[in-house]
Amino acid sequence: MLYPSYESLDWGTAFGPAFQTGYGATTTNPYNTSSVPWSANLPDTDSVNVSLGLGGTTLPGGFVVPSGSTTYLVREDNTDVTWNGSAWTTVPGHLDSYPGNFGGPTQVINNYGDNLLGPSQSNGSPTSAPMVITFGEELSIIEFQISALSNGTAATNFNAELDAYNCTSFTNGLCTGIQTLVGTFYISATGAGGACTSLESFSNPVSCNTAPYIGYENLASSFNMIVVDAIDTGGVTGDLSGGNYGFLIDRLGLTPTLDLSAIPEPAAIYLLMGGLAVLTGLSKRSGRRGC
Repeated sequence: MLYPSYESLDWGTAFGPAFQTGYGATTTNPYNTSSVPWSANLPDTDSVNVSLGLGGTTLPGGFVVPSGSTTYLVREDNTDVTWNGSAWTTVPGHLDSYPGNFGGPTQVINNYGDNLLGPSQSNGSPTSAPMVITFGEELSIIEFQISALSNGTAATNFNAELDAYNCTSFTNGLCTGIQTLVGTFYISATGAGGACTSLESFSNPVSCNTAPYIGYENLASSFNMIVVDAIDTGGVTGDLSGGNYGFLIDRLGLTPTLDLSAIPEPAAIYLLMGGLAVLTGLSKRSGRRGC
């Protein structure tokens, strides 16, 4: 984690399982955001609306978005294998999944690892496009794990950028007002992109869980919209976007500005831990005297 957060949004809870449309999906998967974003609600953050931006642009922090674009988002799970009650087996063919660098499945029947979200083609195949997320309440903190995809290549390097904005007005979850850049967070990750080969094992799959966190914190100026993108820097040939196979993100950690008072400062956390340690010590000494 980069920052403490007040509430979280899991994409499986928000948008249902990663099954394709017609095979158990509770919503359309992949989802076409061309007219209406994919939306969910949280108690304090209110609406969370996800859509996609255009390719061929340069983000404020210098990130060059590859040309091309898509309007589809896909719910994807982080695995290629699942536990059937007695052995590891291949996931169902109608499940959108990728064995990436997030948390993997456990020995629970029909567990498919972390619930992820990313840009895709209409058939669910990964592709590139910046992800745009707007919020019904102004935020001071956001964070999540992110990892770029590859064409089966493991442990690749990638760059990612998150830009936080304040938008003056929205229509159906899309920013239609003036966008003011609040801040930018940029990361260069080494060996944390692409596939996780140890997660593809049928004997003992092991999660890599090396996807780095990206996020933004601003206690002085709140924001209600972010744009995020990631690209594999390996330049894998044969891809329409010149090496970019898109990216996936894990659950969101969010702190609405109104809830900042509920997040203890780091110093307060250390004081609390110290106080608990003192109480534990006193309890042990008291116990010895009573023997």
